[in-house]
Amino acid sequence: MAAQAGDLIVAVNGQRLTPDLGLGELLAGSPGKVTELVLARDGDERRVAVVPLASEAKLRYHDWVASRRAYVDEHSGGRLGYVHIPDMMAEGWAQFYRDIHEATRREGIVVDVRYNAGGHTSELIVEKLARRVLAWGRARWYTEPYTYPSDAIRGSMVVVTNQFAGSDGDIVNAAVKSLGLAPVIGERTGVG
Repeated sequence: MAAQAGDLIVAVNGQRLTPDLGLGELLAGSPGKVTELVLARDGDERRVAVVPLASEAKLRYHDWVASRRAYVDEHSGGRLGYVHIPDMMAEGWAQFYRDIHEATRREGIVVDVRYNAGGHTSELIVEKLARRVLAWGRARWYTEPYTYPSDAIRGSMVVVTNQFAGSDGDIVNAAVKSLGLAPVIGERTGVG
């Protein structure tokens, strides 16, 4: 059985935690390496193998995105999709590309470029955001019709930004406004 919320870590790699030997010391040097934990719950102990991360930043980021997506879904009654673009580099492009397909299956889309760290892929992002449905296709092996071009926005779009959308993140805001693709709301950025 895997670790669960509420489990207590009582040992790491065979060493028990003590008042003088804490979890931080026992986990030092373990990121990226298989590490054995002894977990306790309701008086029972069990051993599990884990691979600790050096940083929880990505986990916190994905949790934040999931909470924003859930907020948009709840407040739109499931009618709007949500995409956050963390940067305009390989990681941000990959995140956008993974999320845009599901988001464009909704009636409209919220594109969030808050805290965007910039980069060099704004042209690719703007190109995708400018797509509009030209036709619909249906194939016997698909359960639903699909758009042409793929991942085209079916309805309204809004871009959310803040003063921390920098460089190419800011360029996306300016391009969306310049092309009349969507309103840009939020806090003023460097480009405005």
